[in-house]
Amino acid sequence: MNNSQYRRMLIIIVSLFFVMVIIVGRLFAFQIVQATSWAERAGNEVLVVDRPERGTIYDRNGAILAANTADYQISVAPNLVTNAEEMATTLAPVLEIPRYDILNKLESGNSFEMLSGRVSSDVAGYLFPLHFDGLKINPLPR
Repeated sequence: MNNSQYRRMLIIIVSLFFVMVIIVGRLFAFQIVQATSWAERAGNEVLVVDRPERGTIYDRNGAILAANTADYQISVAPNLVTNAEEMATTLAPVLEIPRYDILNKLESGNSFEMLSGRVSSDVAGYLFPLHFDGLKINPLPR
């Protein structure tokens, strides 16, 4: 190997070493130094699934065979709840769930808890005007 090839090889090796040091340094910064801030950001993310709305099905005479009706899913973000006692007391008789079960979910500190999978539009209509912090009422097409 002549002198110019040796220099080129040395430049490439040194360059790759510096790139590797930069990448390892950034990984260290993300995983060790900034870990708590990234964990907070990840905890605040919420996945929302939008279900498609189905159309009405008619028979050949124009009579409705199947129509859209909406049930509702009642969930809560416990980390956003400000008054868990009042919310549990109000929701327990409406959702027909024991108050202590609701209170345990409200005080869990998780980012999401399911309170009721499917409730009627009457129950949802009662809950809509309450405006509790962290309460989510999502329509589920049926």
